[in-house]
Amino acid sequence: MKLPPQAVQSTYYGRGNYRTPPPDLPSLLLNERIVYLGLPLISAVTELIVAELLYLQYQDPDKPIKIYINSTGTSRYDGEPVGFETEAFAI
Repeated sequence: MKLPPQAVQSTYYGRGNYRTPPPDLPSLLLNERIVYLGLPLISAVTELIVAELLYLQYQDPDKPIKIYINSTGTSRYDGEPVGFETEAFAI
């Protein structure tokens, strides 16, 4: 009889030093205080980003938080994209 897969607690010490296998990528990014935005800005995505920022602020208010943005912006209901001015400014 096969046993079901079990979760393994992973301990990450930074810079590639693991006691156990590395965690999944989103957990690794959050553990390194990195917030990655790679989706269009809709309410569910913005709520997740705010929740991550609040969690990291609560965890340690003195450490910096890195944010990487690779988003297409958002669009209005008529389909017109919004956010080209910020893309042009970033380039």
